[in-house]
Amino acid sequence: MSSTTFNCLESLSNEVLLEIFEYLDAYDLCQSFYDLNTRINTVLQLVHLHILYDPSKSDATIWNTLASFFNPSQIRILSLHNDINIHERILTAPKENLHSVCLKNMNKDNIYKLIQHFPKHNQIKCFSVTAPWNYSRSHGNSMIHLLLVEHGHRFTSLVNLSLWCATHGIDFPGVSVIFPQLRRLLINNFDFTSNFLGFLRNNTPNLRSLRCLQSYYASVTLTDIVIPNIRELHIYEPIEMAHLQNILSIFPCLRRLHTDRRLDHSYAAIDASVWQWLIENRLPDLKQMTINLDDGVSQEAVKTFYNGDFWLRKKIIMKLKINKTSGSNPLVTTIYFGRQWSFQYFDNL
Repeated sequence: MSSTTFNCLESLSNEVLLEIFEYLDAYDLCQSFYDLNTRINTVLQLVHLHILYDPSKSDATIWNTLASFFNPSQIRILSLHNDINIHERILTAPKENLHSVCLKNMNKDNIYKLIQHFPKHNQIKCFSVTAPWNYSRSHGNSMIHLLLVEHGHRFTSLVNLSLWCATHGIDFPGVSVIFPQLRRLLINNFDFTSNFLGFLRNNTPNLRSLRCLQSYYASVTLTDIVIPNIRELHIYEPIEMAHLQNILSIFPCLRRLHTDRRLDHSYAAIDASVWQWLIENRLPDLKQMTINLDDGVSQEAVKTFYNGDFWLRKKIIMKLKINKTSGSNPLVTTIYFGRQWSFQYFDNL
């Protein structure tokens, strides 16, 4: 670090330094600022730490310094990417102030090892798992069973839960633990089975937002289960119209609905008249709707959304997104009915 940069750093108050330091993860923080002087070291021991393990952060000396210098009570966020060895002192240290955990591409054994070191009474509010493995044919070996059945008592303070796995799962296991603070749930590759719906109704009384992104929906039968507390739903558009009706009948109090269309599906898109019927008969409280279509959608289906004044009369914000290809970049045409047209380019969708 140059003397000019160091002098500028020294001129900042401790409060400003804390703000700056919390933009960096603990490894980069230690590598850049540890042992510059006594004052900086004192501020470092007050920072809320983000422990980020990934293959690019491999210097054992820095990890040893982190483990010996920082207080475990400073750890607020823990992110582990890939199956790498976690420093034993960091792994086993108390994490009473930890509030966010993000796990990517870790195998089941390492996740199990990590979870065992979470205190039973913790402050974890956000938990996210993105795993290349998924579910075996027995509940006892599934990730859902591991997190919500075996160790569910460790996650009762959760507000946000995201479980994203590679392949289609077996039926949802029976869960006895109640998650009273859970507000947002993202889960993929599960059908709307009776066990899953029972979990939503009985174990998550304050859930408000559900993203259930199933690659396909098996037969979704009509059920008498109703879950009125969920106000936002994000799903893939089922192939069968009857399945969509049955799904929407479970969530009669929706205010926001988002549907995606699988790019590899060749079935016809649901036109506006059908959506209008569904809204009037299934979703009386709906205020915002987003339909994400692929490039193959017919112009006739799109034009049906222009007919009449339904969206204005119902005071629903309607967004129709059409994914197209423009050169090397995808083009998303977003149509806000009754409001405006906008065209947005995204390099990475």
